[in-house]
Amino acid sequence: MSPSVLRAVVILVMPVVLVAQAPRALPAPNARLVEEFAHVSAVRELNDGRVLIADNLEGRLVVADLRAGSVVRIGRVGNGPGEYSAVDELYWLPGDSTLMPSDERHSRWLLLVGSQIVATLAPDDARLAFAGRRLVGADASGRLLALRSLPGIELAGGRSQAADAVVLISRDRTRIDTIARLRGAETRMVVAGSAERPRRMLYQVVYSVADQAVLFPDGWIAVAYQQPYRVDWIAPDRSALRGPELPWQYPRVTETEKAAYGKHLVRRVGPRAKLPPEMPWAETVPPFRESALLAAPDGSLVVLREQWSGSPATEYEVVNRRGQRSFTLALHWNERIVGFGSRSAYVAVADDDGIERLERHLWKP
Repeated sequence: MSPSVLRAVVILVMPVVLVAQAPRALPAPNARLVEEFAHVSAVRELNDGRVLIADNLEGRLVVADLRAGSVVRIGRVGNGPGEYSAVDELYWLPGDSTLMPSDERHSRWLLLVGSQIVATLAPDDARLAFAGRRLVGADASGRLLALRSLPGIELAGGRSQAADAVVLISRDRTRIDTIARLRGAETRMVVAGSAERPRRMLYQVVYSVADQAVLFPDGWIAVAYQQPYRVDWIAPDRSALRGPELPWQYPRVTETEKAAYGKHLVRRVGPRAKLPPEMPWAETVPPFRESALLAAPDGSLVVLREQWSGSPATEYEVVNRRGQRSFTLALHWNERIVGFGSRSAYVAVADDDGIERLERHLWKP
């Protein structure tokens, strides 16, 4: 055997050593807003660079100019036209428009163009009737993505698991297609109280998190599954790509993990956060949290990982359109990404008192 052939054989049979990449960090912020927020639930960048900011704890919607440092409140609290009683999500629409549910039940919606409220929509409005109250997003062609509840699955021991269909609604609202089925969170009936006065309580199981989906402005849809952990992609022409299984260790939920969950909960919610002692727990820690999916401007999916005792930081998995992990992004424990712009990531940063401020970072995948 010639030396060159021998070298080729050696290369073929040598084991491949996979070196874990260190998590990346965002570049330093290029703008900060001194305005204080209780909890930034969503950010939507407008075409002129200003941003809509929803604070769901204060029930406040504002438009901010990070260059000038100005913050102006939009609309007012109420139940009339152009008013809102709750603030939570901001859904991107084409034409510099935004859709926002205006109450906790999502029974009414506000349509904004730029920073102006231009219409109040009821659930039976032709533009929303197909989507109902569980809108996921819209794309540049005007299609909507929504969730429809499916019959739940009854499990042993008083447990049940929800299920949802991911439906794509055509631009003219005449066609609806089911494109995926998602496993929902698990609930469990727990008997609490004393033997003389028992109380039956239905709880969502801690660390039981639903599968999720998100629609990108260019029409691509990402569907993230908890177990096995993977991300599937559906192109605008409905062709589908099944992603490979992504690494996750599924840590067992021990007393150590329960204590870690409580610590993270206090950091996120405040010192009064406490779970009832009878609260049921899942057997393992899932890969990602509730409302974990973000559509990055470069077409990547950004997935907020679940926190556990081995993850002191806030970590995100960045997944490309082949379903592969591109890299892991690590932020400080008191930081979280709350939205993206055309070239930016917006991060809410909490101080020691839980007051949040908004920063803008260049998004460089």
